Amino acid sequence: LTKGIFNVNSIGGIGLGAGTIAMYSRGDVPVDFYELDPDVVDLAKKYFGYLSLAPGAVNIYLGDARVSLKARQGTMYDVLIVDAFGGDSIPTHLVNADVANLYKEHLRDGGVILFHIPNRYFDLKPVLAQIAKETNAYAAYKATGDEGLTMRTVWAIITWDQQKYIKLLTQENWQMIDANQYATIRLWKDDYSTILPIIRWDQLKDTF
Repeated sequence: LTKGIFNVNSIGGIGLGAGTIAMYSRGDVPVDFYELDPDVVDLAKKYFGYLSLAPGAVNIYLGDARVSLKARQGTMYDVLIVDAFGGDSIPTHLVNADVANLYKEHLRDGGVILFHIPNRYFDLKPVLAQIAKETNAYAAYKATGDEGLTMRTVWAIITWDQQKYIKLLTQENWQMIDANQYATIRLWKDDYSTILPIIRWDQLKDTF
């Protein structure tokens, strides 16, 4: 997704899923997963081969990602991938200004947070726009097309590195997420969040 713009020597993944991110590991590039549900780990091991075939070290930390990250003070990543928003329920404690500051504490200089946001019923771009504004960061998104085994999906990025952000926009076809476009959206924090402004009503009505 970033075509080498960001240096990647360590990767953290919030949400295991099938474990596909494990395939980005290398001998000197470990991948740490933070997964709440032990059943997800069992399913990934039983029905998918990514964890067993990973070319580098893969570690899985069970429990709430925020608690696990706080307990691992000093653990730093070049890329932190948050992939927990595909279902009908949005874990708002993993996408707000307070947790963004926690994520940043675990990023090396020039690091980046990637959010996988392919949700059919909710548009998280306005939420990420306000988080970036609050934390003095830059936000962008990119919809990837069907390429071989890669299905169409949507990624968003938050970074504090302006030069690399500009390269994403000018060289890799990422699109700016502008907080001014979503000025009516209130900032999500631990003590406030609401999904009502981000519901895709056109998609929701088709389910009735």
